[in-house]
Amino acid sequence: MIEIERIRKSVENPKFLNLVFSENENCEIQKKFSVQSIAARFCAKEAFSKAIGLGFRGFSFKDVEVLSDNLGKPYISLKGSAKNLMKNENYEISVSLTHTKSYASAVVVIERRGKN
Repeated sequence: MIEIERIRKSVENPKFLNLVFSENENCEIQKKFSVQSIAARFCAKEAFSKAIGLGFRGFSFKDVEVLSDNLGKPYISLKGSAKNLMKNENYEISVSLTHTKSYASAVVVIERRGKN
């Protein structure tokens, strides 16, 4: 969970979006997302790092993309070092985003399925 105001201040710095979000994410953000939605996506990245139990060790914010499908449903796509960390696992990642006027939150569940 994060205060929207904290992200609003961060977004004022043009470097923030490029440091935290991938090119694909920035394309989505520029098209249609409010600061509340940006904050929820930031929370999802943190929630993912906690769900795998490492924090942001061994991969970057940009390696965890929080995107939307054609219906607007959020999903997580891994790339780079984050993908490599999970490559030997058979898993499914679920993400839920929510926000109010003042706060944003996200929940990430990683389900490991039998052996590959």
